Amino acid sequence: MFDFTKILNRAKKADIIDVILFVSTIFSVVAAVYYIFVYGAAYMHSDVVVSQRYANSVIESKSLFPATWNFAYGEIYSFRIIPFASLLSGIMTNQILARLLASAINILLVCVVIVCYSKKHCSNNSWLVVIPLFLVFIGGAEARSMILYEGVYQHEMLGLVLGILWVYRANNVEKLRNVKWTIVGIATMYILMGLQGKRHWAEFILPFVLTIWAYNFSLIRSNSTGRLLSTIIRSVKTTCLILAPSVIGHLAYKKVASTHLMNYGKGEILVFPDSFKELTKEFSRIIRLFFETFGFNAKVDGLSMLGVRNLVSIFMCIIICLIVPILQIKKLQHEKNEVKFLIYFGVIHNFLMLIIDVCFAKDNQRYILSCIYVFILISARYIYVYWLKQTLLDKYLWVLLFGVAVFVEGITLLQETAGVNKYYESNKRVSETLKEYGLCKGFGSYWNTYMFEAYSDNEIRVGAINASDTGFEAYLALNDSRIYIPDSDKTFVMISEEEYEEGFGTGIGLLDRPADEFVIEDVYLYDFIKMKYYKSNLYVFIYDYDVSSRIKNGFSDGVLTVKDMEFNWLGTKDWDRFYLDKDGMVFGPYSVIEPGNYIVTYEGENMDALGCDVFSENAHKDNEEDSYSYTLVEQSPTKIVLNVKINKTLRDVQFRAVNTGDERCILNDILVERN
Repeated sequence: MFDFTKILNRAKKADIIDVILFVSTIFSVVAAVYYIFVYGAAYMHSDVVVSQRYANSVIESKSLFPATWNFAYGEIYSFRIIPFASLLSGIMTNQILARLLASAINILLVCVVIVCYSKKHCSNNSWLVVIPLFLVFIGGAEARSMILYEGVYQHEMLGLVLGILWVYRANNVEKLRNVKWTIVGIATMYILMGLQGKRHWAEFILPFVLTIWAYNFSLIRSNSTGRLLSTIIRSVKTTCLILAPSVIGHLAYKKVASTHLMNYGKGEILVFPDSFKELTKEFSRIIRLFFETFGFNAKVDGLSMLGVRNLVSIFMCIIICLIVPILQIKKLQHEKNEVKFLIYFGVIHNFLMLIIDVCFAKDNQRYILSCIYVFILISARYIYVYWLKQTLLDKYLWVLLFGVAVFVEGITLLQETAGVNKYYESNKRVSETLKEYGLCKGFGSYWNTYMFEAYSDNEIRVGAINASDTGFEAYLALNDSRIYIPDSDKTFVMISEEEYEEGFGTGIGLLDRPADEFVIEDVYLYDFIKMKYYKSNLYVFIYDYDVSSRIKNGFSDGVLTVKDMEFNWLGTKDWDRFYLDKDGMVFGPYSVIEPGNYIVTYEGENMDALGCDVFSENAHKDNEEDSYSYTLVEQSPTKIVLNVKINKTLRDVQFRAVNTGDERCILNDILVERN
């Protein structure tokens, strides 16, 4: 039973400052969890429910890394919320609840780790400042999504606090066996980080390695440690503790990447600005981005609650990311070693990340979140120790101002949940309507399809498509390619009224006449740019065959067929094969192909007269012809085999074939196998 007397006595001895901060923290946690379950239930857009699709892919393939899964931006979801969310999706029927539970449980776990970090590394209760800053003060629309209901950047905070806590501890013991569980934690975390992809090397691995050396050698200069040799040995030891598991994770990453479409997108390509003027503009954008990430919005009434919130956002951004860090650096020499380690890491990490963000135009809120997290960890400890725990009367003023700021940010967060139930009801209505028509498999744009798969609790399977002048193309990212394999005798295409006018209508016109069609009126659809809903109508076209047989999916299924390729019309074609007359040419599919060795096999009849090659227009324009090569392995009347080597990711690869003879050639398909 609880000893209420002991609890009461402890409460009487509690510092009034900590009591006020504790109430503010509880308010922040409750507001954040409420926001996740209410706002998140209405905003289960296609990016949020990636975990559901991944769970379905894992279950169907019985593999943790399904061969048919297409990743995005070159990342594997090892150090993210997605594995946990996928686990809940796999064992629960209600997919919306499963995803919300994952975000809520994970954010509470991160808060618990922050408490442990503050008590063990900082030896105080600065978590009472860290948690509110983390949960309610980062108010930009994209950032709030990433932290709360989508939750994919919760692990950045987790990696920072665990890294600082564990790496410092491992670095400052003589015998590693005394901290064996810390070593296990470090090994596990850095294996997952190495498996995640190259970004975590810049965001976590390299900054911690540099911090170890900078911190250890700073102690020599301050005469706080022994000889140079022992410092080098200590630094090497701790560096190996980080690099060894990171390299293991990276090798595993290379293994997985070699058999999957990773979609190394443009957002992951480092391109330096072409002028100093452009560099200056980018720096200005990053400064503005910091304020927007804290919730600043220039388009609100200055006298409204959002206007008051704007003032709070501006002041908090300046205090947390500028004033307090400068004050902390000035006090560096007077701090204990744990704090010095934190400051060294903060300076190194944020310097590296800001250089990348500014120089390579990473101007999205998510790219600066880890920098803001570091500023929060540094500033929260300083504010707690020097502003809120001093014996001066000023501390009551500071805690009052902080409490008011938490209240303003928390109320603003809760206000965002008002009226969102209509979006939830709209999404459920669309899913129920599709089921009433007996529709179980369909296609549409990325942002207007996958949410309905989740709201139907997996009763409807969907695949994302893009539209072009020659028909529909599969959107091969964050999904399983098997959705584009024909396996149903009744499918649908669902597009918004705006999409129909913007090109999807052309794709509909190139399909066979639909067996039926109807309109779902006045539905709310998600605008991924504004991160808000808008009202529109959905056009649903029903077909008595599997539309995937008409959707270009490149060689994601290992084969190029008539629907995937272009034709110069010297000859004829049907849905099964090309009939090439003299100079008849097939080319395409203009797909992404990633580094590796491939066996490309052209199958058909009278193939002796067929000339085949591999080509990339972009590589040719950029004088990068050495980014790919090919050799003829075999040519017979029924097939031609090429050995293709790709040295650099190509975004427009073509496998071409031309009839150089007088007799007609028949080309059935082109098999593309990664070797």
